Amino acid sequence: MQSLESDKWKCAMNEEMQSLRKNNTWELAQLLKGKRAIGCKWVFAKKDGSPSKKDIRYKARLVAKGYAQKEGIDYNDVFSPVVKHSSIRILLALVAQLNLELAQLDVKTAFLHGELEEEIYMTQPEGYTNAGGRNWVCKLNKSLYGLKQSPRQWYKRFDSFMKRQKYTRSKYDNCVYLQKLHDGSFIYLLLYVDDMLIASKSQKEIDKLKAQLNQEFEMKDLGEAKKMWKLLMKRRGEGKNAISMGRIPTPPPSLLWYFVSRNKLVGDIPSSICNSSSLKVLTLWNNSFNGTIPECIGNLSSSLSHIDLGNNNFHGKIPECFAKYCTLQSFRINNNQIGGSLPRSLGNCKDLNLLDVGNNNLNDTFPNWLGNLDHLQVLVLRSNKFFGQMDNSDVTVSFTRLHVIDLSCNDFSGYLPTNFFKNLHSIRKGHENKLELEYMEDVSDYIAFNYVYGLSLTVKGSEIEIQSLSTIWMVIDFSDNQFFGALPKTLGELHSLIVLNLSHNCLTGPIPSSLGDLSELESLDLSSNKFQGRIPTELTNLGFLEVLNLSQNNLKGPIPQGKQFDGFTNDSYKENLGLCGFPLSKICDNDRGTLVKFDRDDDELNWKFSILMGYGCGLVLGLSMGYIVFTTGKPWWLIRIIKLVQQRFTRR
Repeated sequence: MQSLESDKWKCAMNEEMQSLRKNNTWELAQLLKGKRAIGCKWVFAKKDGSPSKKDIRYKARLVAKGYAQKEGIDYNDVFSPVVKHSSIRILLALVAQLNLELAQLDVKTAFLHGELEEEIYMTQPEGYTNAGGRNWVCKLNKSLYGLKQSPRQWYKRFDSFMKRQKYTRSKYDNCVYLQKLHDGSFIYLLLYVDDMLIASKSQKEIDKLKAQLNQEFEMKDLGEAKKMWKLLMKRRGEGKNAISMGRIPTPPPSLLWYFVSRNKLVGDIPSSICNSSSLKVLTLWNNSFNGTIPECIGNLSSSLSHIDLGNNNFHGKIPECFAKYCTLQSFRINNNQIGGSLPRSLGNCKDLNLLDVGNNNLNDTFPNWLGNLDHLQVLVLRSNKFFGQMDNSDVTVSFTRLHVIDLSCNDFSGYLPTNFFKNLHSIRKGHENKLELEYMEDVSDYIAFNYVYGLSLTVKGSEIEIQSLSTIWMVIDFSDNQFFGALPKTLGELHSLIVLNLSHNCLTGPIPSSLGDLSELESLDLSSNKFQGRIPTELTNLGFLEVLNLSQNNLKGPIPQGKQFDGFTNDSYKENLGLCGFPLSKICDNDRGTLVKFDRDDDELNWKFSILMGYGCGLVLGLSMGYIVFTTGKPWWLIRIIKLVQQRFTRR
């Protein structure tokens, strides 16, 4: 070898030969009669690990002359898949959208890991001929670069390994593997021949997969992904988020997923987006966009599955015309300045799972017609100007699969809708015992898209932002409206309900004891109403209750004691002048038919004092009687009994 860098190339060749020997790629043998040996050659290349090219790697690869192989003799099947470029783009979009960690790995001599199914002989490599066996050839035990079947044999070996690790192979791309983690998120692996990308929210899970790969193959960890398949990858801004500023870039017509969330983009949505007829997901959440929503968004609903325009400054109205064969599964425009009413054409979106129009200026009556969408699971109308009474008599199917409904901070009035509650079949039925939690997400493609990410709800008295929503999470929030009348007893039939908030209304009458049947309830808020009567003792049956707020009503009588009620404070009952008992300082009056209760801090002292008083009185009375009997000799019958007893003991 004649080169100024010959030393570096020889070192690379030695490294390659070391890997081949370590992997037991061949063994020396004499060529059998009727067999032939194919040749081999060295291929040299320089590789750089970053755009700066400061860490140039010298790579030498021993390659078999596979062009000399004959089909049916030296090989059969040769096809091996590689990851699609669309899959790479989708993964990078998810990394930017969900702040995932992204790692890159390289398999050293990947093709050497494939098991050969044919008998193949190869000449000894130049520069490494065995002195004692010049007439000998290499009988291959493992596949080698250059062989026709090498890519296929490597892929079969890798696919078998990933399945043993309980990873699922995508049915849309054979080089995409994913596994669902305990928190509902996913870890992804993309394979392109011998290069890999691994993405996950959990660095711990990435490290775990790296360790598993290292045990099976000889790996090279390239750290955070920077360059792969002639594609440069770079995070912009501080931290993990790629922050872009200015106007939104025009998407190419063939784009499938468009994520530009959590940036500082401004201006209108460009009209050119109307040309993106292949678009499935449009997420512009949490920017500073303004202007109106283009009407063409409604027309694109025949291809779009998810639209998220939340947390911006859009005004105007929702597009009027959603396509007849609308494919939307989620539509979110929350936290904008949208006015007008909900367009009836949304009823064309038969697969709609989530509708969030909260925190806008919508002025409309309750959209009963949404009850025809029998896939709807989350409905958020909070903080708008919806008004009037709720009446679902004009629909045949009424929210049978609804899990979460938030109508808070509007102007709804009238009685609470009894028929509406009766038709909430998903909340009425009990939980199914499942070994693994399921989350609301779109898994129709090989990427699981979490379309409830960032959803805001008032849960257990606090405003929270949902990261992922379990399918068992059941919420009814009708707070801050003008509902009046009594609570319907049918509320007690919503056995899977977890959060019930009816606070700040004009509800009257007693609290129905049927609420004690809500066995899964964790948060109950009936504050700031006009409820009367006693707190039902049946509420002590709510074993999972963590938050209770009955303040600012007209309740009276003793507060139920025991179980979780012992942990609630005065704030749960304040401004109910007729209530008494722990934890309030007011002691219940026994003359009114209520139990007398001491303050809890004095309970231990009270029963100990009672026992001591009884013991002391008995002791004094006994000693006094004994003194009288033995000094006076009376009564005679008691003296006689004592003498008889003494005589019997004397005889014994």
